Amino acid sequence: MIQKRQPTMSGAEELSERLKYGLLAGFALLMGGVAFLFNSPREIYEGNLTILASPANLLTDYMALTNVGSALFNVSLMTLQAIWIVKMADAKINGPIIAGILTIAGFAFFGKNLFNSMPISIGAFTYAKVTKVPMHKSLLAALFGTALAPLVSELSFNLGIGQPYGVFLGLGAGFVSGFLIPPLAHHFVTFTRGFSLYNVGFTCGIIGTVFISLMRNFGFEIETVNILSSGYNGPFSALLYSLFSSMFLIGFWFNGWSFHGLKRIMRHSGQLSTDYLELGGLGATLINMSLLGFLHCRRHASDVGHEYRLSPRRSKPLQQRLFRRTCRFDTGPHSGSLPPSSG
Repeated sequence: MIQKRQPTMSGAEELSERLKYGLLAGFALLMGGVAFLFNSPREIYEGNLTILASPANLLTDYMALTNVGSALFNVSLMTLQAIWIVKMADAKINGPIIAGILTIAGFAFFGKNLFNSMPISIGAFTYAKVTKVPMHKSLLAALFGTALAPLVSELSFNLGIGQPYGVFLGLGAGFVSGFLIPPLAHHFVTFTRGFSLYNVGFTCGIIGTVFISLMRNFGFEIETVNILSSGYNGPFSALLYSLFSSMFLIGFWFNGWSFHGLKRIMRHSGQLSTDYLELGGLGATLINMSLLGFLHCRRHASDVGHEYRLSPRRSKPLQQRLFRRTCRFDTGPHSGSLPPSSG
């Protein structure tokens, strides 16, 4: 599923890798730049300190917890962190890796930050080190495994454990979780035969359930929260439609101003481990991502009465779900594979 970069690459391959890194880094810098259109540098700095020290359990919308600028800057930081992790693993960027990076970007609107995600990634790479396998073999676990990031913050800041013991406990739990994810995910994929794109997410759910049971056995109660923002329809509509339009135009340009390769993507089931970059090319993949972004942006805005916040049917802030779904369209879904009410 992840191809290790060869010792030598042709000029075209090297250019392609630089291009993919450039697009991802450009997205991260765009989010960071847009952040300063909403708030001052001081507000963003103080907001990010609050984000780092927040419990982050569902539902903690970082735009409501702090401000829009801080949330967008957190998205930028998390995306750059994910790119650095890929670079460190010396892996060639493909569809699943792009999906992992942009999934982190989506969840950085709520739940994920630099503090609570790093111990999980370190744990996943430690597993690779202990078992003497290449680091890129644990890369997807290091990216998608950050689904358990709120567990780290919950143990660190929300159980009333004195510091620094709470932080040590949270970091330790994150490390152990990350260490367990690669071998468990390898076995759990047989449950769905690759027809679910959330194999690592399912694995994280199992691990999270075990941790919650242990916490309750020790007398700790997990409180749910409902911190949600509203009133940002205008700016986020402009941001999302501009982002998807740019993706479409860049993909169309890369594709020689044609839809070549898109038909092959549409005909494929999307079963794991499908890489749309390999199947249809970078241009067709970007077009597919943009089309699905447009589709869900329109549908979900309608679902919640044109309010970019929480869907009453799904407990996730809308902007996060749009980023998450768009990024998945370089590995699995396409506009012809989704029913009208798909989640």
